[in-house]
Amino acid sequence: MESRPPAPPRVMDEALRAAVQAAFCYVIPEEEAAPIQAIRRELDPAFARWPAHINILFPFVDQARFAEVQPVIVEALRDVDSFEFTAERFERFKGGNIHLKVESPGFKKIYDKVVAALPECASHRPFCAHLTVAKLQKAKDKEMTAKIEELQATWKPVTFQVDRMSLLKRDADTPFAVADQVALRPRHGGAGVGGLDARAWPGLGEAEKEGTDAPRPPA
Repeated sequence: MESRPPAPPRVMDEALRAAVQAAFCYVIPEEEAAPIQAIRRELDPAFARWPAHINILFPFVDQARFAEVQPVIVEALRDVDSFEFTAERFERFKGGNIHLKVESPGFKKIYDKVVAALPECASHRPFCAHLTVAKLQKAKDKEMTAKIEELQATWKPVTFQVDRMSLLKRDADTPFAVADQVALRPRHGGAGVGGLDARAWPGLGEAEKEGTDAPRPPA
């Protein structure tokens, strides 16, 4: 079981309230998220609010600043290549969080570069990439261990290609949805998202954005 140092208490002022309605993360593509969503639908209270994702920065910045910070992130990630990771092992944090362990160094590289460009977004905890699938806050250690063993017994490892990062936003009563995306540099000199060179690509055009809302649970 991994442990993280507790975060210092925060006062929920207006700036923080705005920041927790925005995130910078990797969103698992909807067409590949089914096995993760099947677990989350049953065990994650945040299923309706979040897509399957790996947070890089949360809280983030007020979504009103997205137009300002998105070009900064594009420049910060200009030389970061796309990469892949395999989700194969379940672990836990103290407090009932069960997650798929993410061992690729790519996410830490992205975190370091974006925080260097936007230091006000730095986390109060050491960065630890993970993909949350369950939150069992009242479960005892034996119950947590049993649940992890149960999940592991039927899980088939899945490999994901990480070629873009997402800026998410939501309102007080709506789930997170993709507001914009930033491409990573294609490996082997290939084309970036939408067939564009990622180094010159500022984000998705309006036509492409129409299909990028984060996956939502069925009604």
